[in-house]
Amino acid sequence: MATSVSSGQTGNHRILPDLDPKSFLLSGEPWKSVLFLLLTFGIGFALFGALSMLLAMSLMLSFMIVGIPMLALTAVAWTYMAQIERARISMLTGIEISKPYRKLPDEGVFQKVKTFAGDPAVWKDLVYIVLLFPIGILQLFIVLFAVVTPFALISAPISVLLGGEATVQNIEITSASGAAVAFVAGLILLPIAAYGVTICARGHALIARWLLGKRNANKAPDETTSA
Repeated sequence: MATSVSSGQTGNHRILPDLDPKSFLLSGEPWKSVLFLLLTFGIGFALFGALSMLLAMSLMLSFMIVGIPMLALTAVAWTYMAQIERARISMLTGIEISKPYRKLPDEGVFQKVKTFAGDPAVWKDLVYIVLLFPIGILQLFIVLFAVVTPFALISAPISVLLGGEATVQNIEITSASGAAVAFVAGLILLPIAAYGVTICARGHALIARWLLGKRNANKAPDETTSA
């Protein structure tokens, strides 16, 4: 386990974008939010699969001596998984999350294990990693609906001109007038979708900060131990 000096929780603490609409839509945050939500599904799937495999192997071998240290290493592994999430959240949302772990004793293996196992932050990491995959599935559907639908409506006139019809959310558009209405509707929905995915990404990051970060954000940064 590595020791580092944690940074304070900085970044945007608001769930609603505070820029004016024009500046917000021209910023890169909506696209970063889309990437963040898509990565949540992929990373959540990968981490959940790895954690499930490690836990299953550890529990199956728990009746043997080798199972106990393997279970301990699994716990250390999921704290590293949580650290990946802290870095990803900071990079794509600007919300930084301080490492919340208790400082381990300088000496004594038993004391170190006891402190680590009794650290609530370690178990909150586990809760977050387990929940990340189902949350990622939900966020994937949000992206597919919020992003794909407006662009499909905007491209409806091209589809009608080339193929004679366009289908958006099981609605068939076959006429030029219908395609024009779809185009206008797509232009209206696109900024709404940008706000929607950004709010979703920021909400995820703020909840993650509550689970993965220090509870007392106003406390001066100190030296903490990261698994």
